[in-house]
Amino acid sequence: MSIQQLCFWLILFALLLCTARMSWNFFRTAKQQRPHEWRIFALIGLQCASAALLYVSLFPPMQQIAAQRLLILSANATASAIKLSNGRVLALPEAPVVAGVERVADLASALRKYPGVSSVDIIGDGLPLRDIDAAHDIAVTYSPSKLPEGIIDLAWSEQISPGMRWWLDGRVNTSQTVAVELVDPANGVVDRITTDKHGSFKLSDTARAAGQANYHLRVIDVQKKVRETVLVPLWVERVKPLRVLSLAGGPNPELKYLRRWASDAGIALESRVELGSGMQIQTANSAISAASLREVDVLILDERAWSTMSASNKNAVLESLNAGLGVLLRITGSISASTSNELRQLGFSVADSVITQGVRLAETQGKQLLPELSRRPVRVQSRDAMVLLQTDKAEPLAIWRAQGQGRIALWWLTDSYKLALSNATDWHGQLWSEAASTLARSRAQPRLESRQQHLWVNQRGVYCGLVENARVQEPNGQFITLIVDTEGLNKGCAAFWPRQSGWHTISSNINSLQVYVRTNSEAVGLKAHALREANMQLLGHRIPQNQPTTIAAPGQHWPYFLFWLLFTALLWVLERSKWGFKRPAATI
Repeated sequence: MSIQQLCFWLILFALLLCTARMSWNFFRTAKQQRPHEWRIFALIGLQCASAALLYVSLFPPMQQIAAQRLLILSANATASAIKLSNGRVLALPEAPVVAGVERVADLASALRKYPGVSSVDIIGDGLPLRDIDAAHDIAVTYSPSKLPEGIIDLAWSEQISPGMRWWLDGRVNTSQTVAVELVDPANGVVDRITTDKHGSFKLSDTARAAGQANYHLRVIDVQKKVRETVLVPLWVERVKPLRVLSLAGGPNPELKYLRRWASDAGIALESRVELGSGMQIQTANSAISAASLREVDVLILDERAWSTMSASNKNAVLESLNAGLGVLLRITGSISASTSNELRQLGFSVADSVITQGVRLAETQGKQLLPELSRRPVRVQSRDAMVLLQTDKAEPLAIWRAQGQGRIALWWLTDSYKLALSNATDWHGQLWSEAASTLARSRAQPRLESRQQHLWVNQRGVYCGLVENARVQEPNGQFITLIVDTEGLNKGCAAFWPRQSGWHTISSNINSLQVYVRTNSEAVGLKAHALREANMQLLGHRIPQNQPTTIAAPGQHWPYFLFWLLFTALLWVLERSKWGFKRPAATI
């Protein structure tokens, strides 16, 4: 129910209640003491008129007025743009001072002051976020000002955990090719690239310890001068380490560097290696059973370990796979007919093939020459599988498919350890981290989300996935309670306007989210581009070619209010007067 409907029913209820009370008092009074009928009808008539005038003074009826067009000056708008407008010119608080131009507090205030606006022309940087919602129901044209030189676009991975390789995409607004460097918190350059003809770049690094990691981007021109430095506030989430079990039919270098990767990534790895003649090297928790596999997120084994596994152990693995376990089967040698049939039942078709065994992994923009690796000469096919790893020629080296609630993958790259031996340890870690995270047992849990990656002081931020009693902890330690929307499209979301820069903690129930707020003088190019993109989304409300000359708009409130005041005064005077009462009979 809208506020207008609510007011209508409240006024109507009050009118009926007063009329019923007056009628009751009239009929229960003795005839000789009743007032004249004309007094009762006058009081009821005045009450009806007062109620109707109160409603229309609150919500005036719509009327046709001349359509108006507004020219809105925003930040960095030029006075020369006024000459191009044939409508009313208004300036927002961020706009420069222009003689003869009226200033308004915001767009909503302007639309209330000047009803009947059919279209709005925006000149300058654009409407700030506080005015975006007010412009959704009108036609908008936008003439943006020139973007400043420097970094104007920046995005990186939302969820980053220790040992994970993360990527940073961006764009520099410049007329010449520049170099961009990624500097880690220890002030060391971890990646460097030259922008392409569009100014785009892509950088990466491997996350280390959990917590705050304030990287920096440096833009360097052809004269080797630093043109701009922008903070990249990275938050590395502290996650529960994956539990991995490795089974191998024999020792090989791949297992050694697999253990080293697990140690560097903080992964709990248990292993068992067969040595022959009934001998094996194993950890205490490497037994195979349905109960033990419930404590494992990913099982990594080769074809020899699978073929020598007992039927009961295989059934335990398959049951755990259907219950959510991730399984990665490494193909390092020939596959027996029985193993091939078992894989076919799992949705994979594996056959020997005459193909080149030497391969190279896909490189990123040619920044690092990766060593040549080897693959097993097999053809693996599946109708519903996804590619997990591929060569630089887009040939798959590992694929996976869903099986029940879990995922199973086949992997026929045989010597990924060469990456670690050739000074590409990060690539080796990234290779196995992506495989493990893709296949691992699901740990689905509610997570807080931010609708914007970049936030500045006094700019609205919207966060979702919240419950009641959510709050924000500011950098100075103070807490602010958030008002969470409990219904509608924004259910579970809340808005927050930060008052200071630095790291903020959004907490709700057992979940939390770390948000970094920039100062208004920081990353001006990034801020200007974000504002332009928000205003560009308003251009879906196109101005029709044949605009109406009139538009429906609410009428003025004050005439109805004056009439309501007059009739209410008459009603008050009549109720307190003795007019209309019968004179008492004369006594003899």
